[in-house]
Amino acid sequence: GVRCAESCSCPHKCLLRNTPLLNTPFSCDQPTTGLGFTFSTPYLYNGIGFAGVPDFVNCAEQSDITESCSNLKICLLDNTTHLEPIIELFSRVHILAVPTLGASHEAFINGDCNTLVGEQIEIAEAALRSAGYTGEYAVGTNIFSNEPLGIVTRDDDARFSDFVNWILRGLLAAEEQGVTQATASTFTKSRVFGAGFENMFVDAVADVGNYGEIYARHLESLVPRKPMDMINDGTTGLIYSFPFGNIGRENIFRTGPRPSTGGTLEEIIERDHLVCGVTSRPGFAEFDSATETWSGLDIDYCRALSAGVFSPGVVADTVVYKDLSAEEGFIALARKEIDVLSSHTHVNMVTDVFHPDAMTGFSFSLPIFYDGLGFRGLPQYIQCADELDTTSLECQDMRICVDVSTSSVASRLFEIFPDDPYILAKASDESTWQGIVDGDCQLVAESRVTSGSGQSWGNSMEGEYELGVKRFTKEPLALVTRQDDPTWTSFVFWIVSATFHAEEEGISQRLSNKMPTTDLFPTSDRTLRNAIQIVGSYKEIYERNLGRTVPRGGMNLLNSNPFGPQHYPLPGF
Repeated sequence: GVRCAESCSCPHKCLLRNTPLLNTPFSCDQPTTGLGFTFSTPYLYNGIGFAGVPDFVNCAEQSDITESCSNLKICLLDNTTHLEPIIELFSRVHILAVPTLGASHEAFINGDCNTLVGEQIEIAEAALRSAGYTGEYAVGTNIFSNEPLGIVTRDDDARFSDFVNWILRGLLAAEEQGVTQATASTFTKSRVFGAGFENMFVDAVADVGNYGEIYARHLESLVPRKPMDMINDGTTGLIYSFPFGNIGRENIFRTGPRPSTGGTLEEIIERDHLVCGVTSRPGFAEFDSATETWSGLDIDYCRALSAGVFSPGVVADTVVYKDLSAEEGFIALARKEIDVLSSHTHVNMVTDVFHPDAMTGFSFSLPIFYDGLGFRGLPQYIQCADELDTTSLECQDMRICVDVSTSSVASRLFEIFPDDPYILAKASDESTWQGIVDGDCQLVAESRVTSGSGQSWGNSMEGEYELGVKRFTKEPLALVTRQDDPTWTSFVFWIVSATFHAEEEGISQRLSNKMPTTDLFPTSDRTLRNAIQIVGSYKEIYERNLGRTVPRGGMNLLNSNPFGPQHYPLPGF
């Protein structure tokens, strides 16, 4: 019963139940608060699509206005963000702009248009049937915009924002693990938020069920669950940008704040350089002693941040790299010895909420690389390992070498292959690869981060080899910031998302001027352009640093139209 305006002063976006689109980083769409907000992981991936008379829906999805499609007429709401992208696809002669959703439905029922465009619930068949439509009706399969819905909290209470976010992630994880409302007592217990909240995930699932149960109860009859709202099984792309919103400089209400006094961004500008924590690993962060330069995927994201703060022309002089182990990196970040951690850093519940060594929580960007236990080796055995098949005739002689010094990989491998005869323990990465060369095994078990270091394979072994598709652990890597500076955290988040957006839109390093300009960021109106100018799109970053050693695939692919599953429960449950 609390009015939205009273709760956060952003009436048309801050909804208490139907929560808002992830949008701009520092303000909502109406400039009444002058504040930014924190968004949970999306609980629904929405977007505009077409629906209506089946033949004309097909015309619209194919952007076809010729021959039998020449009479296509699309009803859409005027003065919405839907108008511009539809006008780009079709001339105005094929568009009928109407003032309200009810008017759109009425125009369709009266035959003034034969196709509707809108968000999924707006064009659901049940909505049209309830409005009195009785003819043939179809909802298209394609989504033409990124409009994820998330739960919104204030950005001045990181602990509560974490609580909200991990409850939602718990509902997703429960579905992934097959835990239902009826079996909630078997779900994860955790004291990460304190002993008083040990049963928070059990209680949440017991009260409302898992994500799939919630969807089936409330939305399935209106909007049948699409692939994008399914749980990703680790075999399809998860690289997905979040919408910038209306950030153009022509919008006078989109001016962001100045750097906060004593904040990270202000400190970086005053000292004239960014301090970036990295961990030396092939393909991710490598130092060339001859040229005294760093390169790698993690390094490129440090450079993108620097270009966003300063300009592309001075990046070489505005980044200082500190080579740290993963644990050293968190402590250094907590002590403000570095500004951002771009290294072998896994996103999980503990490091997000309260890191036991650093004695604080952290904030994470979108993952820039999805890692995990997988298999590499002779092609004829890859499917055997991916399917955990040891009984088929062609799989019975399969042997897998594993470096037991990598305890997380080895322990998980023995869980999924409990019969020791299939596993050959090796003392080091080098001896693991030598096992392939000597014929002791046909496959190696590894994470993709370590797979880039397996240079001995190419040097010592002839013949074809392949990487498996499936991952058997979850180790997403992301950039890390302190939780006490939401402005800097947002800046890092949107620079990462910008590299994904560039790939989605086909914007390369050479075409960086096609990126939008904005005064939202307290640096330059060219912040996004500068970042892409210096490092390019995610595709370019990946190919430049990992393309030769870790062929791109699985979750590290772009998730684009037609969209695949995007829900990905993070590790911790």
